[in-house]
Amino acid sequence: TVEGDAWQVSSKTELLELSENLTTVQSSIGKDELVALADGVFSNEKGDADYEQEISISENIEVLYTTDDDDVTSDFLVVDRGESLGDYEVNFKTDAETDIDYPTSGADTLEDFEDEVITLLGKDYTIVAAEYKANNSIVLELMGGALLDTLEEGETKTYTLAGQEYEVVALIVSDTESSCKLKINGEVTDKMYEDDTTRLSDGTEVGIRSVMPNEAGEVTGGDIIEFYLGAQKVELSDALTNVTNGNGVLKVGEDTMDDA
Repeated sequence: TVEGDAWQVSSKTELLELSENLTTVQSSIGKDELVALADGVFSNEKGDADYEQEISISENIEVLYTTDDDDVTSDFLVVDRGESLGDYEVNFKTDAETDIDYPTSGADTLEDFEDEVITLLGKDYTIVAAEYKANNSIVLELMGGALLDTLEEGETKTYTLAGQEYEVVALIVSDTESSCKLKINGEVTDKMYEDDTTRLSDGTEVGIRSVMPNEAGEVTGGDIIEFYLGAQKVELSDALTNVTNGNGVLKVGEDTMDDA
């Protein structure tokens, strides 16, 4: 029994057979096959931008009746080492707009993009940094996570993620550096700044969305951090935005994919 968001490899006229390429049944899937590929709308002060999501299935992926490395004989979905399952694309039907100053040196912050939310593959991501650089390159940093919450300096909260409890303490929130240190299940992080992520010993990612120091002279309210537990950081960059099909790079966590 298959649970969750799933697609059965078949069409009205074609069923997948052993030793048959998946693309003989269907070459791409979208919102009609997976809920995670639903159409979306990116909104900012400039307006709404509609977009579609699609996965183009790679060739040479097939189901074979064979024996695996553990000497189990059965039917397996076989993907050659080094090959991808497919290409994920986000196609904007209307432009996502922002003001750009086109700097002659350094970089211009794309303020209309920063702190806005976009939904990709069913998960909400916040654009935590957006820059257009003098060499016609652009970098977008996105951060999403299973849990998003705030803590005041010295505050302790306990969260449950994937059946595991995490006690999180905001140890230090700097008034001058916009940095912080957390203690999670007894494990103290290094100094972290906005948009930083770190990996705990159990593999769980923690990300800092924002650091909000108490302004001098304020009577109430302490220094606050906004953080993700179970974070996923995504970086999209294109070194040649003035050229179609430029030099795009996708970084997810510590993994980098060229020609994205």
